[in-house]
Amino acid sequence: MPHLVRIHRTSGTVDWNTYAIVAIIEPARRKSNNPEMPMWLEEDYHHAIRELAEIGVPPARELGEDKNATTGALHGGCVKKS
Repeated sequence: MPHLVRIHRTSGTVDWNTYAIVAIIEPARRKSNNPEMPMWLEEDYHHAIRELAEIGVPPARELGEDKNATTGALHGGCVKKS
């Protein structure tokens, strides 16, 4: 996740595919058949998700009301705590 967010941040464009993949990865990694996240990665992983949510807030506001529900759902998937 940290690498995805770094690439997203340095690209200079808002690519909603990044948010979509995070919204898929985050719930899937918690499934019982997936391995636990290594402790050495936890802090950077969660920091990256928070950073991604912060990056997306201003562009999401520019989308207007019609798209805020989708954007909110993606952000919600990104920042939901285990």
